Parts: sequence; C-alpha cells; structure tokens
Amino acid sequence: MTRGYAALTVFICTLWASVGIVTKLCLAEAPPFGLASIRMLIAALALWFWIRIRPHERQDWSCWPILMIATALFCSLLAFTHLGFKLTSAATGIVLLNTTPLFVAVVAFAASREPISIAKAFGLVLAFIGVVTIFADRVGGIGESVTGDAFMLVAAISWSFQILWTKQAARGVDAGMLTLAQFTGAALVLGVLTVTTEAPTLWHLTPRLAAGIVYLAIAGTVVPWLLWAYVLKNAAASTASAYIFSVPLIGVAMSWLLLGEHVSPPFLAGALLVSLGIVVVSRIKQVPRPGAHREAGAD
Repeated sequence: MTRGYAALTVFICTLWASVGIVTKLCLAEAPPFGLASIRMLIAALALWFWIRIRPHERQDWSCWPILMIATALFCSLLAFTHLGFKLTSAATGIVLLNTTPLFVAVVAFAASREPISIAKAFGLVLAFIGVVTIFADRVGGIGESVTGDAFMLVAAISWSFQILWTKQAARGVDAGMLTLAQFTGAALVLGVLTVTTEAPTLWHLTPRLAAGIVYLAIAGTVVPWLLWAYVLKNAAASTASAYIFSVPLIGVAMSWLLLGEHVSPPFLAGALLVSLGIVVVSRIKQVPRPGAHREAGAD
C-alpha cells in the first residue's frame, strides 16, 4: 500500500471514530431511534443521488429475501449502537463496537468449522482479555453504563453477522444497491420505532443537532463508504483492513480531547489489548479448508 492510500485509510478510520463522538453529542438532544432514522434517511438520499449519476448495472430484485435479511441485521446494528451510545461513554462504545472483526472470526469458525491458527487464537484471547478489562473497570460504576456496554457488544455481534451474510449470500448483488437498500430499510424500520416508542418531547431542535445529523449521514456514513470502496479497489483488502485497529485508539483520544471523558489506566489497557487483538486477527491469512481448490476450479 502506498503512502497516499495509507493516509486515506487512516482518514477513513478517523471518520469512523468520529461517528461515536458526534452520535454521543446528538443523543443529548435527540432520541436514539429517531436520530438513527433521520441519519439513515439522509444517507440513503445522498447515496441514491450518487448511484443515479454514475453508471451501474440494473439490479435484479429477485434477490429481495437476501436484501431483507441484510437490512434486518443492519437495523439491529444501528438500534443497539445508538442505544449503547446513549447509556455509555463514547470512548467505551467505540472500543466495544470495533470488536466486530473478532466476532467475525469466531462466527466464521462456528459456521464453517475452518481451523483457527494459533496466532489468530492468540489475537482473539488478547481482545477478549481487553473486553473483560474494560468491563471490570466498570464494575461498581453506574448500572446504565454497564447496560450500554452490553448493547454495544450486541451491536458488534449484529455487525459481524451482517458482514458475513453480505459477503456470502449477497456476493452477486451490486454493492451500491445493497447498501442503499439497507440504508432505506433502516430509515423506515427505525422511523416506525421512534414514532411508536419515543416521545416527541425528547427532540430538542438546535443548529448543533442539525449539523450533527448531517455530519453523521454524510461524513460519518456515505463518504467513508465510498472512500473505503475506492481503497479496496486499489489496495490489498488484508492490508487496508489492518488499519481498522486504529479506530478504537483514535476514538479514545477524540473522546478525551473533545468530550473530556475520563480515560482510566485499566480502560486504556483494555483498549490497547482490543486493538492489538484486531491487528493479529486481521493480518492472519485464512487457512483453506480441504477441497477448496477443487471447488474453485469447478466454478
């Protein structure tokens, strides 16, 4: 990977990390489901416009069951993410949400029974110790914070299933249309949830909230998605994905600098362990299962 693509990847990771900060700020003036719904609606409109002005293949909508399952998993991710950020600190939420690559490795192993190398197992153990360290640091604290932490882990698990589903079942679906379907579906589902479960009085319309929602939709959702797709077209996916380890650390630093959140030594140690575990797991090549080469040749 060239320096230019490396710098662009770090920029993308910074945008991803900033989502937790801005979400936390917006949740002080908006309900979780409502915020997520408006964010996805704006993101869907922006992505739809981008798709319209670029050449793309006509999508075969006979794959709608695949899109519905992907959208359901995406809705779960967004719902628990916003609930989690409402109840826990931005730094903790960012670190726990970005344990997703670890859950991807575990779920993939459970689904395919492919062997996990010693190095990858070591990375998973490191990250698990990191998560336990973060939770241990919360024991005796505010109950809502622990609940928020649990929500963030559920969001990470939902994200891992969504990644694996779209990678396997939705392999033949146009990436842009797949993402647009998820954005639109999430906006509708979360819109129904906010209307039925959240009081209008939870909204406090301010210029800061409006700016935050636009930032989350465009700079925090659409722009990183487009840039990430561009990086993956021009650089090795394994190399680019390894940079994801920086998201928790960038998020912790931003939470401390911008929100003034307290970062205790145990929490920082846990975040470092999680990041190190992500590095180890992401950089280990998958061990091919027996017969894989024959199956590939049959295609």
